[in-house]
Amino acid sequence: MNLFNKDKNIYMKNNGMTVPELVIAVAMLSAFTGVFVLVIEFTSRFFSTSRPEIEGATGVLVDHHHIYMAMDNLAEILSQPGYRLDELRKISNRCDYPPAPPQRIWGLVGSEKRYFPEGYILCLFSTSFVESSLIELASGLKDARPGIYILYATPPKDKISVNALPVRRLFCRPKPYC
Repeated sequence: MNLFNKDKNIYMKNNGMTVPELVIAVAMLSAFTGVFVLVIEFTSRFFSTSRPEIEGATGVLVDHHHIYMAMDNLAEILSQPGYRLDELRKISNRCDYPPAPPQRIWGLVGSEKRYFPEGYILCLFSTSFVESSLIELASGLKDARPGIYILYATPPKDKISVNALPVRRLFCRPKPYC
């Protein structure tokens, strides 16, 4: 289509895109489509329910959400001063599969049992921050410290993959002294 611009007295021709412009436009469209497909494939891995590594798994994000909820519940129970230090030392540095409901792992007493994905092992480890006795903490001794512990959930070592990753949570106990 030919246009005549009366303001500048310039004759303009609009014949569409040139070949270099067309090549650049197609290349940009191809690059955008390729990146879009890669991002969708990557994110769909986290929402997929087909995980042959662990029976009964529902996807990485859903499993991790359930694990974190269960760990929060366990950390809340274990951080109470009602559990003595010697009771905690018996279950510390130990890994177990969570038992079937209504039983609780390590025989803990507390609020409702949260769902824990099958195939994961739950461990409790103490750190180098050694917990002082409750009497020392209550008396306000200068060297008395609360303990720092790690709750660790992992699939069996031969099942760790992109679809089944270990999860950990730090907590401090006894709670009133943290």
